[in-house]
Amino acid sequence: MRIVVLFFACILGCRSAQPLDQGLSPGMDDFTCTEIPLQFDGGFPFVVLHAGADSVELFLDTGAGDIGIGLMPETIRTLQLKETDRRRTLKTNYGKIRYKRVVLPEAHLGGIVFRDLVCDRVAEKVNPHFAKRGILGLALFRSFNVLIDYQGYRLVLFKPGNYPADFDSTLWDRIPSPDDPDGIMIRGTLEGLSKDLTWCLDTGAIARDPDQTRYYNIIKKKHVKGMVSLKEKDGMAFSEDISFRSGSAILDSLNFLAHDFEEPEGIDGFLGTDFFMKHLVLVDFKSQAVRTRSAREDP
Repeated sequence: MRIVVLFFACILGCRSAQPLDQGLSPGMDDFTCTEIPLQFDGGFPFVVLHAGADSVELFLDTGAGDIGIGLMPETIRTLQLKETDRRRTLKTNYGKIRYKRVVLPEAHLGGIVFRDLVCDRVAEKVNPHFAKRGILGLALFRSFNVLIDYQGYRLVLFKPGNYPADFDSTLWDRIPSPDDPDGIMIRGTLEGLSKDLTWCLDTGAIARDPDQTRYYNIIKKKHVKGMVSLKEKDGMAFSEDISFRSGSAILDSLNFLAHDFEEPEGIDGFLGTDFFMKHLVLVDFKSQAVRTRSAREDP
């Protein structure tokens, strides 16, 4: 079996970065939640941002910790946006890149209207074939509680402190997730390992077999030595249908690929498409916690 590592951790924000610039429309005091449809293309999740008469398809990347919205140069030209004098530098898997910035006069995402939304002009070198017209990163979501529901093809934003109407805390595992500018981070370990590792919950962590029948999360190769469940084939080391444990939370039937990656520092693995396809994920930034529930369980 050949496994293809398509992509992981598209963009990771530097710790000295500026906060996201966003202007919410008047009347947001009454906001409770909005549901945004998710679309998929080969395991890659997308949402649609409406800017005037144009619809902009954005790659959902929770590993882009310091980007709110990043637009490709062609998208900026299509929308006839003017660049500002503002610049910022971000650390990425492609090295440090200095971003130009543009302003969207008005943009609609689900039921939210943004005014004068400052976006990053994503460099051509960070233009993978799947990013299409732009990237929707984690920075935009930090003002909300966020439900990521791959099985329901939806992304739901809630007012901080609010949860789904049918939320039952006894059915959801709670995992601490300390505030981190680089992404949604948790600590946990795999079946067969004893040491807790640092994991990034990254919708951009996509590894799969060529037939797209099985997806894999990613772990640094140095951590899997001695794992009984580890298999090797065609030069790849992987383990399938094993458990992930974080405190009292146990997430079953996950697949992991051992992969050598150096950047970003401080991260031992990524929970990506395989994880999100099998679990509902509710991120509560204010409480610094992630709630998870098997997508196969009845609500």
